[in-house]
Amino acid sequence: MRKVKIGTKLLVNLLIAALLPIFFIAGLSLNTMPKLSRDFVSTASRLGQHSEQVSEAALLEQAEHYLLKITDEQSHKTDFSLLRVQSELGAMAQYISSLYARQASLPGRDLPLAYETDGKAFSSKYMLAPGLNLSWALRREVRLLSNAEYMLRPIQAANTMMSNVYLGTESGVSYHFTASNAYDENYDARKRPWYLAAVAAKGAPIWTETEIDHYGVACCTSSAAFYGAAGELLGVIATDVTLQQMQEDITGTKIGKTGYAFVAGQNGRLIAYPAFGGHKESLRFLPRADTFSGDDGLLLTSIGGEAYYLAYHRLAATGWFLAIVAEVDEITAPAKAMRTHVDTLIEESRAGMRESLVKITVQFIVIMSVAILVIVLISCLLSRTITAPLHSLLRAAKEIGGGNLGMQANTAGKDEISELGRAFNQMAEDLKTQMARLALAAAEKEKTSAELSVAARIQTSMVPSVFPAFPSRQDFDVYANMRPAKAVGGDFYDFFLLDEKHLCVCIADVSGKGVPAALFMAKAKTLIQSKLLSGVGLAQAFYEVNGLLEANNSENMFVTAFAGILDIGSGVFRYVNAGHNPPLVKRRSGYEWLNVQKSMVLGGLPKTRYAQCDTVLAKGDAVFMYTDGVTEAMDASGCLYGEERLLRCLNAAQNRALALQVEAVSQDVAAFAAGAPQADDITFLAVARHTCGKCSG
Repeated sequence: MRKVKIGTKLLVNLLIAALLPIFFIAGLSLNTMPKLSRDFVSTASRLGQHSEQVSEAALLEQAEHYLLKITDEQSHKTDFSLLRVQSELGAMAQYISSLYARQASLPGRDLPLAYETDGKAFSSKYMLAPGLNLSWALRREVRLLSNAEYMLRPIQAANTMMSNVYLGTESGVSYHFTASNAYDENYDARKRPWYLAAVAAKGAPIWTETEIDHYGVACCTSSAAFYGAAGELLGVIATDVTLQQMQEDITGTKIGKTGYAFVAGQNGRLIAYPAFGGHKESLRFLPRADTFSGDDGLLLTSIGGEAYYLAYHRLAATGWFLAIVAEVDEITAPAKAMRTHVDTLIEESRAGMRESLVKITVQFIVIMSVAILVIVLISCLLSRTITAPLHSLLRAAKEIGGGNLGMQANTAGKDEISELGRAFNQMAEDLKTQMARLALAAAEKEKTSAELSVAARIQTSMVPSVFPAFPSRQDFDVYANMRPAKAVGGDFYDFFLLDEKHLCVCIADVSGKGVPAALFMAKAKTLIQSKLLSGVGLAQAFYEVNGLLEANNSENMFVTAFAGILDIGSGVFRYVNAGHNPPLVKRRSGYEWLNVQKSMVLGGLPKTRYAQCDTVLAKGDAVFMYTDGVTEAMDASGCLYGEERLLRCLNAAQNRALALQVEAVSQDVAAFAAGAPQADDITFLAVARHTCGKCSG
């Protein structure tokens, strides 16, 4: 077979590759342009219909997510207000019980009857149940109840949702702290629904749905029973929450032109509903609350013959439902308007395409003819100019590929092949340079690895790591575990005896990871230990450490920290928190969250003050501290370990020795991550008082 030169092959291939598609496209275009016009119109019409459907579906999906989100947010806001009322009512009930327990030392004062007050300002007053006279015993009880005002007045003044506070006793006395002077000689608190329901709840706070109270105001009532020292029922305290504020905050929420919100009880009875647009009448067509599925969800329902979305969420404080509705037609109106506009544009395009079709055909033929001529000429030139430099470049490529990095390709000329030759030459130089860099980098990496290993050992030696830490002490136990995310980390813990009776513990987490965090950690640990050993209080120590860290903090790093001092003999545990995760405290019933006040981190802002709190650890109680690397540990799917799982794991291991409890949580975190990369340092610190002379760990 005759050998064909590369230039000929290149020319033939270029002509075939360029001219064949041109001839094919030219014939196909001339025959199919009318059909393309018809197909365009048909496709545009279908696209408009599809766009309407997609837009409508997207709008509905967006509306569903929005309704669920706003319902959830509004329900949490309402729950917060109701739970605050419920919590403060519980505190008042405990206070009333304490008055009865200390009645011998609380003489009190005489109170007026309700009608004897001016009815303008909040004050204490009383009423007696029908058939009762003010005996000496009842008078003494009224005088005792007068002391309730010392707590009721500031609580009622601070919580505007409480319209009044009142209580009834088993003896028939009714005490009211309110601005009203309404008096009913037949009023007996013991027969009121709120009293009976609270007695049945046996001390747990309860809520009653909307009713007209003793003063003629629509309200919801929260009540709780209070008991004597022997567990005997003394009475029930209650507060009324007016619906005015609830209606402004909840049913005032309006979605678009037709959406609105309402609150319904567990039996479907309306509690709060909007006052605009006649919606009260249309609420008759809403489904009953007992037909809702679960605590929250989204329903498609009919109101007045129109389709509506209804999103609902159960209020945790009361069990009621908060619901928000929006009309479906209003949601999908933009999609329908878009379809109408698209149809108009399609008709205009159809007319324009018919008019331009002839012009396009003529122009296409002229352009194709010119293109064919130009392609033939260019192909000939390319064939001649490409082949010669290619042979030279091929020889250079073989030399360089064989390892001769000193070979230089011919770079004469200014075309792409010349550029390719220069690239080959540069590649050889870069390869030599890169080989030298790789050797240097390998040496540097080995040196850095050795230094990090030394730094890790130094950091480990900075925290106590020998357990048991105090083998001669059997009245308490302490255990810790730290696992950095990198060779060195920013977490640290510390514990040491201030004297024979006081044990100090501390855990902290420096922002960031790696060497910078480790250096900042060393500084923070040294300052905290130094200040605590100097004898200053916990809050003052954190105040001074914060000032020292913030003063020279050019990298804007900070530390979250928790420190406490345990009086080993009495069990009093004083502690202070600086933006750290709240610890857990083990009681007889199991682990629970320790109440800590939120505060600023160390090194964040100058002159930050920190609040000291305290609790009492009975023998057998323990405090479990940790860093956020525990609760924020992630598995392969990105799910967080979380506080709930931490609490469950600790309660499951609460009967084990202290060290085994810590190791149980550490192993559970590792099992949860299941091989996923550790994103943050993980640190534990636990301290416990022993019930006897034996060490539990």
